[in-house]
Amino acid sequence: MATVVHRETLRVLYRANTPDFSPDVWVINPVIPDAPKRHWESPITGDTILLKPQSKRDEADAKYLQGEKDSKFSELEQEFTDTLESIYPTSRQIWFTKAASDAESAGLTDRLAYINTLWSWVNSGAAVLFAAQDEMKSKNSAEEVNTVTLDLTDWLSSDPKVSIRSVEGIIS
Repeated sequence: MATVVHRETLRVLYRANTPDFSPDVWVINPVIPDAPKRHWESPITGDTILLKPQSKRDEADAKYLQGEKDSKFSELEQEFTDTLESIYPTSRQIWFTKAASDAESAGLTDRLAYINTLWSWVNSGAAVLFAAQDEMKSKNSAEEVNTVTLDLTDWLSSDPKVSIRSVEGIIS
């Protein structure tokens, strides 16, 4: 059994039966570098896996880090959105938006103020999200990026619990 590495994709297979793998497509029993694959030269042209020049490794690392940040940015945003949706589904948010517009048009200031407690609360949650995203953007490694979490505990405890029934009951 041998280790083989695909020359184009850099896929590594351990315990491969070498007769099943063409040396034109696979490198047979190479020394595997102690470096991430993004640092490997591709395609592999000889029987040795070479590392990219340092400038190309730096570029690959920067691209990798940006990808990790983009993923984490989206992950944090999705966590906030999912949490908000679990309490105030989109259909209810739309209803509150329409009710706020109607209350403003009709001069129902108490009703509007009550609905606006929800939007103030949503904005404070967004501020927590933005702070976590900003913290994450300042990180210099994928490991640091992945330590950033979204702590919504305090925000959730301050939910004004605005309800459609209560909105309808406020007549001024």
